[in-house]
Amino acid sequence: MVEGSLRRELEANISRQATANELAEFAALCEMRPGMEENHWIDALGALARLASEGYAWLSAGEGAMLRFGAGRQVVIALTDCWPYQLDAIEEQVLKELIGFFINWLETQNDERVCAFCWALMRAQPRRQGSTAQSPIYWLLRSGRLKGDIELPSLELAVTLTDEEGAMFWWPEERWKAANWQDCSKPYLHFLEHGSSLVRAAAAKALGRLHAGLRDRAKTPALPQLLLEIADREANSPGVAGPFLEGADWGIEDWGDLLGDFDLRQWFLDTLRRSGKEPDWPEAQALEFYAQEYLCADGAAIEDMLEMGREELALMTAMNLVENVELLRPVLERMARSENPRVAAAVQAYLAEHGQATGRQWLN
Repeated sequence: MVEGSLRRELEANISRQATANELAEFAALCEMRPGMEENHWIDALGALARLASEGYAWLSAGEGAMLRFGAGRQVVIALTDCWPYQLDAIEEQVLKELIGFFINWLETQNDERVCAFCWALMRAQPRRQGSTAQSPIYWLLRSGRLKGDIELPSLELAVTLTDEEGAMFWWPEERWKAANWQDCSKPYLHFLEHGSSLVRAAAAKALGRLHAGLRDRAKTPALPQLLLEIADREANSPGVAGPFLEGADWGIEDWGDLLGDFDLRQWFLDTLRRSGKEPDWPEAQALEFYAQEYLCADGAAIEDMLEMGREELALMTAMNLVENVELLRPVLERMARSENPRVAAAVQAYLAEHGQATGRQWLN
């Protein structure tokens, strides 16, 4: 491959305003693979960074977003799984010339997207600390972009807590026997008070994982007790209940014996009602995801979601399983008349595709 040929071809494609399909086919030529030749890696990375930050004014918003997402993911892969250099064999200035404009574009994006990029670089195995591969994180730091929930110390702490949670997943029984709730839970309970919601989410997931491993042992709190405590935390700092459920091995069917007569349905609804908008952080599942799964056949619960103002959650819950169409028809038909045009259009299309003829009559 001629040096720089991919980048030149991309510029030509952008100049002539190539179609989304043509650009997607070009992006496939730049796909990162282990063992790439150094020059090919450099050329492909430069092209991917350009694809990931282009505005695509001539394409639809959805087409542009898909191209940027796919190319951005490949940039991350280049800096992690397919990083071809040892330590500082590539100069930082060379890397900046290849992807600096992508990092400048990334600075303008929301915290969730910036965090996802830094998180992927920091969580990659093997770790690249001390390598130029992690230089983009420090460019973002020096520009002042890493602030608030995603300050670098908070990112580092959240990654460390997630490492600990991941390690617990593989602990053998002998390791669990050496642990106890009173001592081992202290760090995670402490970090539930952290100023960063990213750290709080990671701590909640680790706390859930610890509880899953220590259940039925002496002095370990019962699951219902802990769920009530987590609900209170969620009310004060949204984004901890979902990660806790994830770490605690949430299961609709296999939690029955753990909960006894605890009303999990009411817990979901009360917790959702008291919670605010959850941040979308890496490796931290949202409470709404589990609520959607648990309440997808419960029309009254979906009505409650609508009353809470959680129309998006109600939409996803009501359309979770096609076989529930008839069961949920009253609430679906109400949603099809929603003043929210997105909700109304989605439910009308859903009913038109999956509903019985009698259920579509009012739409005609």
